[in-house]
Amino acid sequence: MLAELAERHRVPAAQLVVRRGGATESSAAGVTSRAAFPLGSLTKPVTAKAVMALVADGELDLDESLEEQLGPLHRSRTPRGLLSHTAGLPATLREEHENLTRARWAARFDEEAFPPGAQFSYSNPGYVLAGHLVEVITGMSWADAVSTIVLEPSGVVPAFTAGAGGREVVAGHSVQSGHRTVVLDGPPGPAIEAPAGGLALSAEDVLALLDADSARMCDDQVAGMAVGPFGLADGWGLGWARYQTWWGHDGTGDGTSAHVRFDPVTGDAVVLTANASTGPALWRSVLERLAGRGMVVGDHPFSSLPGAGDPVPPPAAAPGRYVNGGLVLDVTTTSGGGLALALDGRPYAALTCFSGHRFVAEELTSARMAYTGRFVTGPGDAVTHVQISGRLSRKL
Repeated sequence: MLAELAERHRVPAAQLVVRRGGATESSAAGVTSRAAFPLGSLTKPVTAKAVMALVADGELDLDESLEEQLGPLHRSRTPRGLLSHTAGLPATLREEHENLTRARWAARFDEEAFPPGAQFSYSNPGYVLAGHLVEVITGMSWADAVSTIVLEPSGVVPAFTAGAGGREVVAGHSVQSGHRTVVLDGPPGPAIEAPAGGLALSAEDVLALLDADSARMCDDQVAGMAVGPFGLADGWGLGWARYQTWWGHDGTGDGTSAHVRFDPVTGDAVVLTANASTGPALWRSVLERLAGRGMVVGDHPFSSLPGAGDPVPPPAAAPGRYVNGGLVLDVTTTSGGGLALALDGRPYAALTCFSGHRFVAEELTSARMAYTGRFVTGPGDAVTHVQISGRLSRKL
């Protein structure tokens, strides 16, 4: 199945592990089962597991202020807020901070995009802070700490996109039109962001990390909030995301993707790693094929709105400027009456609106990726925010 679907989606290498009813099947196409794939944001639950280990050891309290560990700038932040993306932090780091060490950055990071604890907004800086918190408490680097606390006790040989760890990391590929596939061998992302996306592991490695501690992290922290993780998941725990009754996380990198879903009650799980920009499409095909075999895995489509019906006219109050930290989004009306989205002043996507102020944003780039989003309204149906793939931006 994996070989067939990987060929269909032009994915050069992939790994698939399925655990069902206590039995495990593992498969690899174009690579060995031990090859390490960049995990992207699937790194975040591993950082969260390190934080939760410190909580279990009494070194941290989930709801105590981080002022003692990180300084007065972090008085309003808690470990729970960082791990559940409810700390009110920006979606991304500012470019001018990317070459700083985590210690120097944390000592000056005083940004707050939203009131802490009031809403969900996916945040890379939140996990950079979580990684630095682990460093401060353990006295080790983030890489050494997650290796010692999380990976090695599970029998996992550490590997990182920066090349540390002694394992070769699979390169990503861009699948382009005309049956052209291009190898992407650029440098890894900024070192400061490693706790949010710097791990590289195999699908079998990821499965080995799904233990009892993972199940304890599956307590929905955003249930009842006015703004949840729309466009990403159905709920969010302490590191893991909720997809109906399943839990897991997705991660994308430069021409790579990684996906995991697990049922904390039955122990059933699915893990896929892929080294092409079409990896998310391969993931959807894998889930469809598994459903045909009687294994229905919870998911939250990020590129479509199932059952949305026909497109509708956009909300009249939608156009405007929206901000999230240093991220600036401009929504404008097109000559045809639709909506267009610009990212930091550059045309980025066309928006197709549906009922409930929801929309699908289709990139104008060659990749033509699609993402779901919505306009969030306040009193009098006034548009106050826009949310795309779980990232919230406030209307000026």
